[in-house]
Amino acid sequence: MTELEACVVALIAREGPCTAYQVRMSFEQSAASTWRASTGSIYPLIRRLVERGVIRSDKAPDSKRGAKLLTVTQTGLRTVRDWLLEAPDWIGDAAADPIRTRVHFLQLLDDEDRAQSIRGMIDATQRSLADIAEKMDRLKAAGDEVERLTHQGAAAMMEARLDWLNTVEAFFRPGNAED
Repeated sequence: MTELEACVVALIAREGPCTAYQVRMSFEQSAASTWRASTGSIYPLIRRLVERGVIRSDKAPDSKRGAKLLTVTQTGLRTVRDWLLEAPDWIGDAAADPIRTRVHFLQLLDDEDRAQSIRGMIDATQRSLADIAEKMDRLKAAGDEVERLTHQGAAAMMEARLDWLNTVEAFFRPGNAED
C-alpha cells in the first residue's frame, strides 16, 4: 500500500463515515503541498481501495446527489494499524524539497539573480510559515490538538529551513561564495 493510499484509509478511519469530496478537501487543506491530491488522483484511488475491500462505499442516506459515504472495513483497519506500526528506514530520510534542489544549482546564476532567487525562497517560506501559524491558531481555538501538533511539526521544519536559507544567503554573498 502506498503512503497516499494508507493516508486516505487512515483519514476515513479517523473521520468516520465521509464522502470522497470530504477526503479530497482534507488533503487540500494539508500543510504539505505534496499531499494536496487532485480530484483526478483521489477519486480513482478511492475506487481502487473499495475494489480491494479496504474501504466500503454506501449510498448516503438523504443524499439527493447520490453521494457515497466511505467507511473503513476490518481489513482496512488492520492495514492502517500495520502502516502506523511500520517504521522503515526511508521515513526518516530527508523529504523531497524543491528549495534544496534549486540551491544545488544556484551557482548557475550571477550574484544579483542568485540573491533574488534566495530572497524569493526565504519570502515564500516565511509566507507559508505565517499561513501555518494562522492554521495552528484556528486549530487551537477549535480544540483540535492532534491536527495542531502535526502543523507544529511542519512549522518547525520551515523554521529550520529559514535558518538554513540564511546560511545559504551568507555563503553566496559576493566575496564569500566559492564559485
